[in-house]
Formats: sequence, structure tokens, C-alpha cells
Amino acid sequence: MDILSFPLVSLRGENEWKTNPLTAILRRAKLFIAIFSADKPRFIYLIQAFLRRANLSNANLRGANFSKVSLFEAQLIKTNLSQAHFNGATFRRADLTQANLSQAHLKAADFYDTRLIEVNLRKANLKGANLQEVDFRGAELSGANLSGANLSGANLSKADLSGANLSGANLSDAKLIRTQALAANFEEATLTGACIEDWNINGETNLNCTTCLYIYLQEYQQDRRPHVGEFAPGEFTQLFQEALETVDLIFRDGVNWKAFAYSFANTQIVHEDIPLGIQSIENKGDGTVLIKVGVTANTDKGKIYEDFWSNYKFVQEALEKQYQARISDKNEHINQLFDLVNYLQEQLGTIPKIMAKAYTIKYDFYGSVASVGNEGVQGNLATENQGYQKNRQDNHVRGSQLQRWQLGEVQA
Repeated sequence: MDILSFPLVSLRGENEWKTNPLTAILRRAKLFIAIFSADKPRFIYLIQAFLRRANLSNANLRGANFSKVSLFEAQLIKTNLSQAHFNGATFRRADLTQANLSQAHLKAADFYDTRLIEVNLRKANLKGANLQEVDFRGAELSGANLSGANLSGANLSKADLSGANLSGANLSDAKLIRTQALAANFEEATLTGACIEDWNINGETNLNCTTCLYIYLQEYQQDRRPHVGEFAPGEFTQLFQEALETVDLIFRDGVNWKAFAYSFANTQIVHEDIPLGIQSIENKGDGTVLIKVGVTANTDKGKIYEDFWSNYKFVQEALEKQYQARISDKNEHINQLFDLVNYLQEQLGTIPKIMAKAYTIKYDFYGSVASVGNEGVQGNLATENQGYQKNRQDNHVRGSQLQRWQLGEVQA
């Protein structure tokens, strides 16, 4: 075995570590590198080393001992660190994007402001670790031990926390947007100020004894709950833990509320021994509506779901037939109105002809101006004048008779 000795070597500020050691022993300020064949197991010990800004990207350091090592601002992109020991290590502002830290020992490690995007931390031990302001977007943390860890301000968007232990963890102001937290344990964790937009929890998610004064249902501190004030002790758990037992009804093309009311009432009657109540109605956009129906524990949710949709579709089809029948009736009525309008237009079209015929004026362009006129019109005017004079005379006679009668009444 050839051993290369580099006494008092420091990797401070180095950009690359191009050696490919299978065995390396660095104790305090001394670095020893031994090179073996590639098929031999590798045992790497880097105890209390100072590797600031070191570039270990893509290196295979599986099972290495980095206890209390300083990797401040180091590059560990896609590095294999599975089952490695980092107890008490410092990773401040390092970049471990897509690194493999599955089953790694990271107890009390300091990851402040570190990039852990899409990192694999499955079943890793992060108990008591400082994970403040860490970027965990898309990270795999299923089954990880995060008990007592400081995750305040951490971004866990789209991360997988399924089955993870976060008991006693500090998640204040953390982002849990679309985070998978099925069967996760949040007992006695702090969630004040966290954003839980579209997070996914289930009946096995433990929210007992959590500390939460307020939360946000949308990113950028939007849709605060409660709107004003703070949650009373245990109120957050009551609101969200109880809501876990729900039957989710998803309407892709909007809700026919008449069909919904009938189906929901009928389902309540059929399952009268189960208290069914609407927990929430959410508009998801693009016509999609999510209605959550609260049920008790151990309820056959599948049966409730099937019964509701069976009734809903039946009533919806019946209402659709009624609607189509009404449309047909309206169309027939509209057609009748059009026929009537057409008939009236035809009748109205003959009026100008009648008027033109009745009031035809014959002009004599060769006579004097005074002779120009219509004999028929003049005759009509004369007749009308005579009638008018006769009416005046009749009215005068009737007026005189009335006066004489009234005078006789007075004298009597």
C-alpha cells in the first residue's frame, strides 16, 4: 500500500479536490491519502477538517466520517454521501443540490441557509439539526428524523415528508406548499406563520399539541387564518385534524347545485347514522370545484362517495332532459312568434297601397293654379263641414232644452 503524506495541508479556498481516494485519513491539520483498486471498500475519515469552499461535487463519499467537519460554502452537488456521518458538521451556505444523503447521520448538524434542492434524505437522522432558511424544494425526506430540528423559514415546497418525525420541530414561517405529509408526526411542533397551501395530509398525520397562532393558506402570506387575532390553544389542531376525515368530491365542470342538494340530502337519509357535513367548498379554477364532506372516523368513505355520485348523476341527467324539453318548447314558441311577425309584416305591407289608392291626387298641369285639386277630397271636405254644422245645431237645441228644464225645476 502506497501512502502519500501531506502534513499540514489545508483545503481552504480550494475549488477542486480531484483525488479519488478509497481511504483517506485527515486528523486535525494532517491529510493522508492512500489509493487502492476501485473494487475495494472505501473508508474515508475527515474528522474536524476545515473544507471551506471545497468542491466535492459528484464525488462518491458513501459511508465517510465527516464528524464536526466544516464545509462552509462547499460544493457537494450530486455527491453520494449516503450513510455518511456528519454529526455536528457545518454546511452553512453550502450547495448540496441533488446530493444523496439517505440514511446519513446528521445529528445537530448546521445547515443554515444551505441549498438542499431535490436532495435525498430518506431515513436520515437530522435530530436537533439547524435547518433554518434551508431550501428543501422537492427534497425526499420520507421517514427522516427531524425531531427537535430548527426548520424556521425553511422552504419545503413539494418536499416529501411522508412518515417523517417532526415532533418538537420549529416550523415557524416555513413553506409547506404542496408538501406531502402523509402520516407525518407534527406533535408539539411549532407551525406559527407557516404556509400550508395545498399540503397533503391524511388521518395518520399527527397534529396533536402543535403550537400555532396563525397560518397562511396561500403563498406570500396571503389568506391568513384566523383573519384577525390568533388561534386559541388547540384550535388549529381541532380545525385541521378533524378535517382529515373527509370525503372529497371533485367537480370538473362546475356544480349543478340542484342535483347536489338532492343527492347530498338523499345520502344523509341513507346514512342517517353518520353525521355528514360540508367542511369546505374550494374553487380550484378552470371550472373545477372541490367540496369536502366531513365524516366520522372508521366511516366507509368509498360507500359514501359512490352513493353521492350515483344520485348526483341520476338527478343531473333528469334535469338536463327537463332543460332540453324547455329549450324545445321555447324554440317552438319563438318560431310561432316569428310566424306572427311575418304575417303582420305582410298585412302591414298592404296599408301603404290602400292609403296611396285612397289619397291619389290628380293634378291638372294645364289649368289655373286655383283649379288644381282633388274633386273627391273637396267633396269629402264639404260633406264633413255640413256634418259639423249639423252637430253644432243639434248640440245648441239640446242645450236650450236643458236650460228650460232646469228653469222649470227652480220655479216649481
